[in-house]
Amino acid sequence: MTIQEIFTSLKSKCDESRSIIAAVNTSDYLADDQQRTIRDFVVKQAFINVVTEWEHFLENTTIAYSLGESSIKGNRPKRFVLPIDAEHSNKIITSATQYFDWTDMTKVLNLENTFFENGLPYTTALNGFSSKYKNIKKIRNYIVHNSKKSRDEFDTLVRTELSPSQVGISPAEFLLSKKGSNPLFYFVYTRHIENAAQIIAEY
Repeated sequence: MTIQEIFTSLKSKCDESRSIIAAVNTSDYLADDQQRTIRDFVVKQAFINVVTEWEHFLENTTIAYSLGESSIKGNRPKRFVLPIDAEHSNKIITSATQYFDWTDMTKVLNLENTFFENGLPYTTALNGFSSKYKNIKKIRNYIVHNSKKSRDEFDTLVRTELSPSQVGISPAEFLLSKKGSNPLFYFVYTRHIENAAQIIAEY
């Protein structure tokens, strides 16, 4: 896949998810418990789909750039590895472990610095994105794992971003909330993902 194709796939997923969220964030979906349950399910699934696509974006662009693929603007990062094909590149990525954790930005940055000079273009995109991604990951982990640890981290996020009185709301309710006059958290987070991806793709 080209970098353009990889970025287009992520952008389409973000656009699609925001349209879906807008469709269910109406008074019709507050009419009764069943409608609220549907809304919550849709919001959570749409969010997870975007985060998963972001993980695929990181993996696919890393492999593409490692094979000498040009960015959307025609530039190529200086490579420290020279894999022969995508499968070989993936083997290098997972050489120390069976599965590479693309949700761990510290590991991702270490990998990119190993693969490319100064970790570019990933360091530029991810260093400025890491604080927002920590919040995204807290929501993602609570939706996926629903453990005490993930619940505590999510509650801390709610307390910090909204108020202590809001602790106890669901991930969907949080994503459909906003801070002051800012857009909904859902839109804020998906825009940050899209912006970080654009920096990487347009290197």
